[in-house]
Amino acid sequence: YVTSRLWLVLVLDVATRMPLGWTLTDAPNHEATLDALRMATRGKEREKIIFGCDCDPMPAVGLACVANDNGSGLRNGAVKTALLGAGAQVVDVRAYHSGDTPFVERMWSTMESQLINLLHGYTGRKAGHLKGYDAKKNAVIFREELFRLITRYLIDEYPYQNHYGTTMFGRSPIHVATQLAEEGWAIAVPSPQDRRLHLGWRKEAMITDEGVKVFGLPYNSPELQKFRDSTKRKVAVFCDPDCVNEVTVIVEGHPAPICVDLSWTEMRDMTIPEVLAHYEELRRNDPANLKDTRVRLARLRQERFDYLKSKAIENGLARSYMTREEAEKKAAVLTAGMQSSEPKITEGTVAPGTLADLECDPFAFDIGDGFASPIKGDLTSNTQDERAVFGRPEHAGKLK
Repeated sequence: YVTSRLWLVLVLDVATRMPLGWTLTDAPNHEATLDALRMATRGKEREKIIFGCDCDPMPAVGLACVANDNGSGLRNGAVKTALLGAGAQVVDVRAYHSGDTPFVERMWSTMESQLINLLHGYTGRKAGHLKGYDAKKNAVIFREELFRLITRYLIDEYPYQNHYGTTMFGRSPIHVATQLAEEGWAIAVPSPQDRRLHLGWRKEAMITDEGVKVFGLPYNSPELQKFRDSTKRKVAVFCDPDCVNEVTVIVEGHPAPICVDLSWTEMRDMTIPEVLAHYEELRRNDPANLKDTRVRLARLRQERFDYLKSKAIENGLARSYMTREEAEKKAAVLTAGMQSSEPKITEGTVAPGTLADLECDPFAFDIGDGFASPIKGDLTSNTQDERAVFGRPEHAGKLK
């Protein structure tokens, strides 16, 4: 097992103290921060179902003013650009001034005393905080279990506790959130296109007859096909890793973004990690794929990649999210060798709807009044000359 230290990135609503988004990461960086911001601006019903929560989580909200804590994972160009693009104001608090963010400090203390302190392998607030306690030796909780515990605490427990902070007056966070929503104080949720452009993943692609492909998923639309034969075939595609139903395509020189729908309808309403897991499951369980040499090579390469990854324990640090680079590499491996095939008509048969159409297929003959359909083996003579005139009325009775 790989023992690692994880960080929790949390987005908290100042007005209601409701948790909006959270993620676990092995290193606080812009990818983890953007993942938490995406969670705050979308519904969390998927987490409620997966982790078996009893209560309803906070719905999707908009971002008005974001006060960043200290740290390179929060104060960087990628995060600030995303927040400004989403229409939010960014405020940087002072270092070593906990009074600038008292609501955050109180939240951490409450969560630490009620949940984190009870976990096996807790390292303490700082190095050497727990004297004589070997955190690595006692670390027995997997990353998935830790994320489940934190999710259930933030959805089922913390929002329903009495809070005595400023403006709360002993009310619970869920009570304040419900009251403010009824009074119309909710912030407008960013549109799906704004989420993709400012909080999503950017990927380069080429326009083909099938549209554009992102992580093995095909997207197409009539408007996009207008640029298929132009010189601007290389475009920028923005996708939301939490929903693969649509992508936004930016074409150089085109004034407006193009919204393109997913062509593979079976994958709708899934996340990119779920799509890649579905690819992996199909490759593993479908024995028919083994007949294709290219698919077999892809399977062997995937097995070698997994084997080498299991040996490189120093790189096997767990997280509760997937980065764009990891998704691109995994999609390239899992979709290698995939090729669509066109079904062909079996020789000696006709296409549907053309059974009696004499002009469309040479095997179709009218069998109405006065005519007969010549069938090889049922004729009194199989010579080429006699068969050529059997379709005439005067030869209709020469069948066995």
